Amino acid sequence: MAVAAGLVPIALGTDFGGSIAFPSSFCGVVGMKPSTGRIPQYPVDVLELVTVGCMARSTVDIAMIMNIIAKSDIRDSTALPCDHTKYNLMVDYSLRGKKIACVNGQISPEIFKYLLSQGAQVDFISLDFASAEKILDKLSETKVLHQWLSIPDQLKSLTSRVVQHRAILAHNPEITYSQLKKRHELIAHMRKFMQSYDVLLAPAITIDLNKPSSDLVDQLFLWVKFCCLTKQPTIIVPIGTGSNGMPQSIMLAGAMHDDIGMLQVAHAIEKQFPMPHPPLFYSKGSLCKNEILNNA
Repeated sequence: MAVAAGLVPIALGTDFGGSIAFPSSFCGVVGMKPSTGRIPQYPVDVLELVTVGCMARSTVDIAMIMNIIAKSDIRDSTALPCDHTKYNLMVDYSLRGKKIACVNGQISPEIFKYLLSQGAQVDFISLDFASAEKILDKLSETKVLHQWLSIPDQLKSLTSRVVQHRAILAHNPEITYSQLKKRHELIAHMRKFMQSYDVLLAPAITIDLNKPSSDLVDQLFLWVKFCCLTKQPTIIVPIGTGSNGMPQSIMLAGAMHDDIGMLQVAHAIEKQFPMPHPPLFYSKGSLCKNEILNNA
């Protein structure tokens, strides 16, 4: 990944179930998926499943690029109004009084002690991710159908059997409507739930070279899908390396629209658990921090 290697300061990406979270976790960089609609996109994703986000080597760099890209765009009917937040000026914030929910009881003792020492309240909660996975899978079939229908008829037979099967399943409008209804019920539930907490916290990918590769992503995969459906902002925060020398990360999820609040908690954790990075290799024509600030 170019950001982790120091070839570029930041990178943009789209997240539809982990395309920002997974590479950020594996490479030890910060990856933010803002609230759905915070960063406009065109063409519009009518199902609001794809979210534009960014990756960088620190939360401060993320905050600076958010100053530029978190704007409004009349071409995107799903875009949120511009909140005029100066992210880089508000990212440095105390954890005192912050209410943090640890999802499904998974948190390292070091992070737990640090949060308490800084005056944060930490509760342990349980969330069921299984239902979210089914909803997202069914809605994504509708997206696959739309893309498959755009393929010329003479080429449709060349697509994989999996794609063809998912496109056929999406022909049932009753199922699509039912899953959309369940999604909005889940969104309403989480908006109410997040009135009690500033952020949710869970491990990202903990790499264990002794386990099959499929086991590495299971816990994060369901967690990412859940937050994709609820439209909540999420951020991957590196917390150093494990005993095997591989990057370790956590994932935070904030309340819908509270991107800055989530970023503040991420920044506070990052300061305590810095991630070592190789030197940067900017060329003369590369974007640098001063240019980002001047355009913010």
